[in-house]
Amino acid sequence: MSVTLSGANDCTNGGLVFGVLDDAASCYEISIAHTSGFPANGTVDVYGGASKMTIKHDTMVSTTGTGWSSTVNMHEGATLVVPDTFRWGAKGPRLVMEGGLAQLRKGNDTGAVNYANQMTLRGATLDGAILFCGFGPDGVWHVEGEQASSVTAGEIRTASAATQGTWILDVADVTGNGEADLTIDAPITLYTNASNPSLYPDSRIVKRGSGSVSLTKSLATGIASVRVTEGALVLGSDQVFSSANDNLVLDGGALEVKAGIAASVGAVKVLSDSAITLGEGASLSLAAQPEAEWSAEELAISGPQKPGHSIRFGTSSSALTMQQVKKIRYNGKQVRLDKDGYLLTEPFGLMVIFK
Repeated sequence: MSVTLSGANDCTNGGLVFGVLDDAASCYEISIAHTSGFPANGTVDVYGGASKMTIKHDTMVSTTGTGWSSTVNMHEGATLVVPDTFRWGAKGPRLVMEGGLAQLRKGNDTGAVNYANQMTLRGATLDGAILFCGFGPDGVWHVEGEQASSVTAGEIRTASAATQGTWILDVADVTGNGEADLTIDAPITLYTNASNPSLYPDSRIVKRGSGSVSLTKSLATGIASVRVTEGALVLGSDQVFSSANDNLVLDGGALEVKAGIAASVGAVKVLSDSAITLGEGASLSLAAQPEAEWSAEELAISGPQKPGHSIRFGTSSSALTMQQVKKIRYNGKQVRLDKDGYLLTEPFGLMVIFK
């Protein structure tokens, strides 16, 4: 069964409810094919095990005005589809995924993409082509509920200038078992405007909330800062950061390197007490950073320690200042740098006193 909204549907401050509640195998498709298909300030709820809502109009997900005045709730089992001929606009409705799947297919280099600015994911899957995040007022992804969510995309582009904003990942600890609460399987790039390169000179990503975000693809060196204020940013592959990434900021959160991953990061700012966790067989190579800002009292590092392998700063014992070294604890112990920049917890030598 299918329903198409093709004319003006003025449900200002009201709502629309669709779905099949008593038959999970039923297929109920709602097609939105008009600029006024959504309530101006209300909600759209889609229920049902096989229910699907398909967007078939560009302008109904407005790129102008105040935006986000309505909300689309896709309940468990329902699917949202935006075909590659249409898009979810920069100031379109808030998207709340209660489980289920969102397929945002459009993507090219002319700006005709899907804007994933305001989303709540609760055990949901988002599948996209090119997604824009952090455009317009701050883009926020909330991860809630009791199950992990995942995002797969050909590319996620983020940008912010004075009038733009920041891409905020507000992720709760929904798994409760140390596993990733949100997995992003997509390269994260910096959007540039060919006609006006100065339009997007800065880009910021903030990880907050007690949960963890796992990245598996590369993160652009041009992104100005990736700030972890709560929870953990998890490196799920060795290609997320590179030695050229000087944009990681630990400000109360943690950086986690998954087991078996050999990760590299450039200079890191440590602004408040933070942590680094290494999985079994993991290693982390950071740039020499005697000039980096370390205003924190402590950087707590935990995980297996293999001398000459686990974690290093630069390539010499002078890669950090003495003040920085004093702030590091490795599994609760004080550290020093060896001649190649690796962290050691062994004492400098053995003192024997004869009486």
